[in-house]
Amino acid sequence: MLGIILFLMAGVATLLFLFGGALSFGGPTIAVIDFSGEIADSDAAGYISASMLRDMLKDAEEDSGVVAVILKINSGGGGVIESKEMARAVEKFAESKPIVAYIGDVGASGAYYVAAHTDYILSDEDSLLGSIGVISTYTNYQELLEEKLGINTTVIKSGEFKDIGSPYRQMTEEEKARMQEIVDTVYKEFIGVIASRRALTQEMVERVGNGDLFLGSEALTVGLVDATGSFDDAVEKARQLSDSPDAEPSYVDESSYYYTDIYYQMGRGFGDSLASRMQLSDGALKLV
Repeated sequence: MLGIILFLMAGVATLLFLFGGALSFGGPTIAVIDFSGEIADSDAAGYISASMLRDMLKDAEEDSGVVAVILKINSGGGGVIESKEMARAVEKFAESKPIVAYIGDVGASGAYYVAAHTDYILSDEDSLLGSIGVISTYTNYQELLEEKLGINTTVIKSGEFKDIGSPYRQMTEEEKARMQEIVDTVYKEFIGVIASRRALTQEMVERVGNGDLFLGSEALTVGLVDATGSFDDAVEKARQLSDSPDAEPSYVDESSYYYTDIYYQMGRGFGDSLASRMQLSDGALKLV
């Protein structure tokens, strides 16, 4: 009988490890999600993806023992689409339970965009945050290929802008103007969302939306955060918002969210590494 009980307990523990996420034990719990690294479509070390955050928030939402979530942010931002997907997931979660953003060392650009969709933003006085802006970069290999390596590239295209951002030639003035239009459009959307979420005027956000970084103490004066303080202060705020004074913080075990994807990520890792070395991701809009 004892052997059977131990076997069942081991089975339950295994299931919790694989699928438990932020499962709570005993009293009310504040699930702490470690939001660290670059925002990208990758669950590899050093990155955080929208799908991973969405899964963790979904588990926290469905767990009756979890009364609130704290996003513990340390990120300089990343891809526009991933950042927007994360913001949607946070916004959806906030419909059912409180969610607090605690910005540690850095909470910039796309990461701040996500934080703006929480119920409350708290940072340390010396945290770096803001960097509100959009960037798109392109690399030109023409001189290296033609003059150094003797490689010439011929491009046959169906339209004037079909190879916009090509690494084999300089970008034309018309192409630069078109890409500037795209960056400006995404930037205006970014500004509009921050103004709406932070109850600021468009003009106020535009004044701080020049890509500059702010200390937490400075961000407080311009309305980018609700308060400055420690992680313990963020926990206390989550308790207040959830009306659960006895709730204790518990870190979400991210390893359970990596497990089912491990072989896919191993395979994709080689491709990502190669793409990074060749800069095949040039031109992607980023909130960094």
